[in-house]
Amino acid sequence: MDFIFFRKISRRAENDGIFSEALLGNGLCIAYSFVAAPQVISASLILTLVAGLLLIGNLMFMLNRSQAIERWRMKHL
Repeated sequence: MDFIFFRKISRRAENDGIFSEALLGNGLCIAYSFVAAPQVISASLILTLVAGLLLIGNLMFMLNRSQAIERWRMKHL
């Protein structure tokens, strides 16, 4: 019975996507910090900032690469 329950949860998580899982995890971390551990909120905010900067850097890198590929394609094809 437990196995079926966990399979349903894992399927639901696959459909919802990684963003909602990260948002839920971060939200739980922040909620816990208000109740039990004040230092968790600063760690959570720092991790959110770092993750956001990494995502922005990744998007900028992918944009740069796609523009380079498009320039090469226009020049050679």
